[in-house]
Amino acid sequence: MSYTYDYTGKPTDEGIVRPYWRFLKMRLTRCLRNKTFRFDSREYEYLYHPYNRTWKNERGVEIPIFREILVRHHGARILEIGNVLSHYFSVQHDIVDKYEVSPGVINQDIIEFTPQRQYDLIVSISTLEHVGWDEQPQDPPKLLRAIEHVRSTCLAPGGMLVASLPIGYNRYFDDLLDRGTSPFTTHHFLKRISKRNYWREADWAEVRHLPYGRFVAQAIVIGIISGQLGSDNREGESRIKNQESRSKGQAEMAPKKQTRELRAAFLLLKLFRAPIAQRLMQALTIIERST
Repeated sequence: MSYTYDYTGKPTDEGIVRPYWRFLKMRLTRCLRNKTFRFDSREYEYLYHPYNRTWKNERGVEIPIFREILVRHHGARILEIGNVLSHYFSVQHDIVDKYEVSPGVINQDIIEFTPQRQYDLIVSISTLEHVGWDEQPQDPPKLLRAIEHVRSTCLAPGGMLVASLPIGYNRYFDDLLDRGTSPFTTHHFLKRISKRNYWREADWAEVRHLPYGRFVAQAIVIGIISGQLGSDNREGESRIKNQESRSKGQAEMAPKKQTRELRAAFLLLKLFRAPIAQRLMQALTIIERST
């Protein structure tokens, strides 16, 4: 499964015009900003997606990293804790989310979830920090019980659990990291280094005192239990090499594509006197031609 990004969805409470302006703003932002970041010896493209405005927060790096993990585990039994990835591309794996009601989502507390068959891969994106911390009454140690339950009950022997959590949000989890008693066996840290939402790899000493911002993390940890991010089969490695080769070719075409996108944007600005419906149709035509 290719997990191709889907840009067609929009919040149901938005009108007709706003999604198009948001899409245009997203494209302009992508033109003017860096395209890639590095994580665990790999280069990834930042995600510019209208859902949750990924160019403003940690989703811009989380989704590309976890998408790549799914690609490398194609054909495996996969569970996602928290319904996140389906907002960006079509998925076929199981999803457990206590609160979000959506087709195919199992609404159950993860600590009570017992699957009929265990999973080869379990992923979770900025979800586990809420377990016990944002519940009433508050029960911070529930996070440890939930992770242990997932490891012992849901994860197959030789399987892997990969989860991202923001630094500075859950003080209980931050204290575990500080004392070296985190339940994860491997930790990767990413730090937000500019208002343009650029990220780079860091270590715990660099991020330990960073606060959680207003709806955006200044740093995240990607924790792993049982296995490494690079452990995959030969077929997966072949796919990755092919993808890297395609990415290299796309990078060579990037300057020309940037020029087309900027030209399209300037043309759009010249249309400000046209009726709104005509202006939107012309904008969409320009954007389609630029891609």
